[in-house]
Amino acid sequence: MKSGIVYLFGLFLCFTSVHAQTEGPDNLITDRPDQTESPFTLKAGYIQWETGFLYTKNSIFVPSLTGPNAMRADLEGFTYNTSLFRFGLTDKIELRLIQEIGRGRLGDFKSDIEALPTLIGTKIHIAHGEGLKPQIAFLGHIGGPILSDVQSGTQADFRFNFESSLSNNLVLGYNIGGKLENDLKSFTALYTLVFGYNVTPKLYAFAELYGFFPENERADHQVDFGLAYLVSPNFQLDIYTGTGVTRENIATPDTILGFGFSLRIPKK
Repeated sequence: MKSGIVYLFGLFLCFTSVHAQTEGPDNLITDRPDQTESPFTLKAGYIQWETGFLYTKNSIFVPSLTGPNAMRADLEGFTYNTSLFRFGLTDKIELRLIQEIGRGRLGDFKSDIEALPTLIGTKIHIAHGEGLKPQIAFLGHIGGPILSDVQSGTQADFRFNFESSLSNNLVLGYNIGGKLENDLKSFTALYTLVFGYNVTPKLYAFAELYGFFPENERADHQVDFGLAYLVSPNFQLDIYTGTGVTRENIATPDTILGFGFSLRIPKK
């Protein structure tokens, strides 16, 4: 992930391709695989399932049990299911449920597979845009360990989603928001910025910069890029990779790798 080839490829994608899912009555528009949420909501009565696998790794120093010096070990995360379920309540309001299942590994120690805290929420379309004037939506979730043994208390997140058309195929998407954790006692601000381009009617690519600003901790900035392929009007495959930009934050990964699919069930 540190090689110059990877960064040049990412830079190439920035200027030639990215997330560009344009609005239309029959288009499948997803909130994965990038971190930037789309401002578009599902049509009334539609159901959409977006899921995939995510792997992250970063090297950290841990205390040695046999000596005074710390040892370097790999901290790995395996999210086997990143499911997001979406339901179109009206043409401008959708309901959402997020349930992820995963495990962690530090060196030779591996945690049990467990469900992460469940989140429920909504996305509300606020304003239509045209050209540089952006589409705008509000998105929010709240939840906790409903199906999970992870005792992290109540969590919540919110963001405003924007998307502007730079050309017929090129779009710029960006989010501004934050998340509340530990029974809503700790706040982390966040931003995302993604360029997207329709390479063909079925293939598009994205390149993205995003970051988090935890209270009393250093900022965590990351980049990713990838591809999505529309197999059919209601089924999409995706793959992406990325890495952390900052190294001062222990949460910043060295490696990000994910893939998945999105399935839409139209209203009968």
